[in-house]
Amino acid sequence: MVRKVGFARPFLLRLEKEAFVKNTNTNGIFKTEKKNPADRMDQATLASRAILEQETAARQKKTARLRQLRLGQEAAEAASAAAAPAKKRRSQKRK
Repeated sequence: MVRKVGFARPFLLRLEKEAFVKNTNTNGIFKTEKKNPADRMDQATLASRAILEQETAARQKKTARLRQLRLGQEAAEAASAAAAPAKKRRSQKRK
């Protein structure tokens, strides 16, 4: 049997096309799967909790730093007040 160049058998092409379409639809290349709304809510919840945890950690770190500065300042004031002698009051002259 002599075949001409460029001659294709339409039957085989149709089968190949059907197989291609069937495989692409089952693999989800062209067809998108519906996502569960609960998954999106879970992602949003996890993201918001992570943000809140970061903010809480930053706030606690700042509070600890400010507390240390305040305690150091109070200790310095107490030390300077104890070191300075108490001033005597002058009595006011009566008129």
